[in-house]
Amino acid sequence: MDLVIKARFRDHIEDECNFISSKP
Repeated sequence: MDLVIKARFRDHIEDECNFISSKP
């Protein structure tokens, strides 16, 4: 179960990083 939470958390971080990177 812990792995699932970590995987979701990591995906969330990646999405936010991509969002920030897409900004000019």
